[in-house]
Amino acid sequence: MIVVDAIEVNHAITTLVYEPGSSEPSKKIKRVIRERLSIKHEIPPHSSIRIYFGPVENIESITAIVELGEGRELRIRLPILHFKTEKGEEKK
Repeated sequence: MIVVDAIEVNHAITTLVYEPGSSEPSKKIKRVIRERLSIKHEIPPHSSIRIYFGPVENIESITAIVELGEGRELRIRLPILHFKTEKGEEKK
């Protein structure tokens, strides 16, 4: 049995900066936000868990963190899957 201690999610926010009186953006700023969610969830062999992060559209990476003891941890990069919503739209 594996115990997932936490899930770490990196997502981005992009902002356009406009100069006063201009209709065209002068620059684009991207900020990456890292959130660590403690879940302490046991996963039996040959099973999975599904985690919903809400309406975050710009997810860049998801990492599962498994504690190995003695201050060590295993970081496993997870795939970002697309699921259909109740309305039939594809979501990340």
